[in-house]
Amino acid sequence: MGRELIVDRWVADQAPPKARLTGATIHIDASLEGQWSSSANLDTVKACQELGGLLLGISTVCEPTSTTGPNDILRYGAAGHIYLGWVPLS
Repeated sequence: MGRELIVDRWVADQAPPKARLTGATIHIDASLEGQWSSSANLDTVKACQELGGLLLGISTVCEPTSTTGPNDILRYGAAGHIYLGWVPLS
């Protein structure tokens, strides 16, 4: 869908996503059966705790494991291929 798709608000009656940490696992609950989890290293867990949340990126174009670093993610975002949003810790 590329740049034609603009997401600027949540679907009606849907709460914004929330994140929680359990040990070295980050859980994201976007309600309506949208739940994800991922393992994280200690530096990532500490950063989430210090910042009170994390930046979540959603894309159908970018495979995170194929990127070479954060600059690739930002480049995809600038091109309109990733929707980025802040998810607070609950």
